[in-house]
Amino acid sequence: MPRLITILFLLTGFVYSISAQDIFVSNLPVEKKDNALYFKFESASFFKNNEYESYVADGYTLTGTWLRPKFVYSPSNSVQLELGWHYLKFNGDENATWNLPWFSAKVGLFKNTQLIFGNLKNNYNHRLIQPVWEPERFLTDKPEAGFQFLHNSERLYFDAWINWEQFIVKGDPFQEHFTAGISSELNLSGSGKIRFSVPVQILFHHRGGEIDSSPLKVQTLSNMVGGLKAEIPASGIFKQVNLSGYYLTFNDGRGNFGLPFEKGSAFFSDISVDTKIGQIGFQIWSSDKFYAVKGMKLLLPGPFNSSANYDIWGKNLFSVYFDTQKEIINGIIFGARIEGWFESSLFSNTAAIYLIVNQDFLLKQF
Repeated sequence: MPRLITILFLLTGFVYSISAQDIFVSNLPVEKKDNALYFKFESASFFKNNEYESYVADGYTLTGTWLRPKFVYSPSNSVQLELGWHYLKFNGDENATWNLPWFSAKVGLFKNTQLIFGNLKNNYNHRLIQPVWEPERFLTDKPEAGFQFLHNSERLYFDAWINWEQFIVKGDPFQEHFTAGISSELNLSGSGKIRFSVPVQILFHHRGGEIDSSPLKVQTLSNMVGGLKAEIPASGIFKQVNLSGYYLTFNDGRGNFGLPFEKGSAFFSDISVDTKIGQIGFQIWSSDKFYAVKGMKLLLPGPFNSSANYDIWGKNLFSVYFDTQKEIINGIIFGARIEGWFESSLFSNTAAIYLIVNQDFLLKQF
């Protein structure tokens, strides 16, 4: 069955155009008009099959849909208020995984710069790389909420945010949880030539608090990423060649997470080619005592504190993948991705299709 699905996705992909990773985009801006009220509908429908041969990750299938209807009011071109609902349900599950109100207030400080309060904008998963942020979290995670500072210009992308995941009041028997991050990329060259950029990413995961009654110890984990990217224009069937390399670190600042190590590092590289039918890529991963709370499980070490007679402290894997997507009509995108990971004698693969909807309708111009 997995092989049949993979072949089907390959055949389907050849009729579509490419814009790699763009499929993980929602919360797109509506057309800017002062004193305007819009109805906006966002959704993501997906089928993703993970066939893992791994000591640290089990295979599983994700199939379902999340819906996000909302009203968007723009009292001016620098302020946008959103009120709606986020609903996620997996096919075959009688209960909804997420059934939550949605509120977001966006304030434009100056050109290309926003402050966002409430539910956050996580387009492209904040541009975080796979080893520190599993891409499927866009489909499955609770909507991020907190505070965000976002700047996106031709020269600089800068995204700083706090996602408050667990709120507490005095005496609660559980800890507060939050994730704080910075994702940035500085472009070193302009368009029409080889484009170089420097991405820097920082993630902090904290569990603790001063007013709870939980017996658990405070935990503070961090991942830091530095890299270099190059985008090389091509011609013919090849539109562009993409090269990137990253150095990653892990640190358990308090030593309370329970791993048999407190620091680690890793290297990650990605080489891909944009073609008329999709993006074909090759990735290499090498790590030593590296851990990422929200990273791709297949790349993590382990198992630890188990009855197994082995512990994997470092991982060496490489993968090949194919990405494709097609905008069927304005605001409706179909996408597919297949990926194979090789680890010594083990082979893991994923195959997925998505349908992303971003539609907005002007209700009233005041």
